[in-house]
Amino acid sequence: MDKHTDERVRGVSLNKLHIVMMVVACLLAVLLFLATARTMTAYSDLATATEKYIACRQDASDMQEGSDYLTDKVRSFAVTGDLEYVRKFDEEVNVTKRRDRAIENLEAFLAGTDTYEYLREALRLSNELIEREYLSMRLGAEAYGLDLAAFPEAIRTVKLPEQYRGMDAEELRENSISLLFDEVYQDYKNRIRENVSKCTVELIETTQGEQVLTSKNLLQLLRRQRIFILLLLVCEIAAILLTIFLAIWPLRAGIRAIRNKETFPVTGAEEIRYLAEAYNHAFEESQRSHEQLSYEAAHDPLTGLYNRSMFDKIREENDADGTALIIVDVDYFKSVNDTYGHEMGDRVLKKMARVLTAAFRSEDCICRIGGDEFVVFMRNAGKELTGLVRGKYERIRDQLGDDSDGIVGVTISVGVAFPDRENPTGDLYKDADAALYRVKDAGRNGCAFY
Repeated sequence: MDKHTDERVRGVSLNKLHIVMMVVACLLAVLLFLATARTMTAYSDLATATEKYIACRQDASDMQEGSDYLTDKVRSFAVTGDLEYVRKFDEEVNVTKRRDRAIENLEAFLAGTDTYEYLREALRLSNELIEREYLSMRLGAEAYGLDLAAFPEAIRTVKLPEQYRGMDAEELRENSISLLFDEVYQDYKNRIRENVSKCTVELIETTQGEQVLTSKNLLQLLRRQRIFILLLLVCEIAAILLTIFLAIWPLRAGIRAIRNKETFPVTGAEEIRYLAEAYNHAFEESQRSHEQLSYEAAHDPLTGLYNRSMFDKIREENDADGTALIIVDVDYFKSVNDTYGHEMGDRVLKKMARVLTAAFRSEDCICRIGGDEFVVFMRNAGKELTGLVRGKYERIRDQLGDDSDGIVGVTISVGVAFPDRENPTGDLYKDADAALYRVKDAGRNGCAFY
């Protein structure tokens, strides 16, 4: 048999085999279809039980996630004073309503059962906790000096208990945060989780009972179909090969990319390409959101300097040898707001941030920790730099007093504590604060060293 004849015969054989495989596959499919008809009822029961479990489990998860989401937003507001967190909190309570919708969905399947009652109890506890969260946000509004008109009615109408009246902004802020982290709050969170957990356990036990019965019946029927499935396996090889080339390999490449925190390669079948593009979009958005959230959590939104939270972290890490601490207060800043308006006050604070940034080195850390209070961590600085610091103070004072840029001139009071100061109390910030109050007691507009 010559070469051409051999190729022709081989081609015909493959073609016949292909036809035979298709015919056999069709016959097996018909037989399998007839056999499958007897399993439809059992499968339908199993599918119904499973779908109910999935839906109910999702409802339980939504209840927990909704409660945790509210906790996250109210705590974020208490720490930062950012009204965006209040808006998101109110949106979850009155628009998204994951907790309420979870109850409504579960009622359709399990009304009157222990499972349903556990989730109802979780919602009740969550609603009680919201009242405490509203009080915290009301305290936060006072602490940060925010306009109550920007808050939802439920928060505006909260009446502050007598115990909070007369407190200064820092005390109100501390109480606002304490309401969200104390034992009472944590007890509510634990009870909510406990009820959601009980709901989940009941779901599992109920579903398992239903699934065991239907699975036994289905298993008996499926055993009869095994012979047809084994024969169809041969016909599936072609599909498997296509799956390997068009799906599995592209997915494996994508998994490697995900582990390496890279974008998903856009290759393979159309569905994989669509998945890759969707993932890449979500990945890029997530990266941007993470960077933005990290920045917002550490920086003051008005001046761009480090905020109070970052100050506390830096203070904890740097309250040691080699770091000087400088506290800067704008004198009579309230009168600036009262006389020229809050917009001018904001411009003064922004100018203060610019002047401080220009006056100190890049390795020095500058924070805004209050309305008109700024702190500078000056690294690698001892009391031998007293003259240098005083010179910086004078230049900063002169620049802030110059109103030629259209910004009202102000004076500042400065307190400085060096790491090698004499008679230290052990707390760099307190010593710098003590020096600052010496300036204020002397009439302000000056610089003092501890």
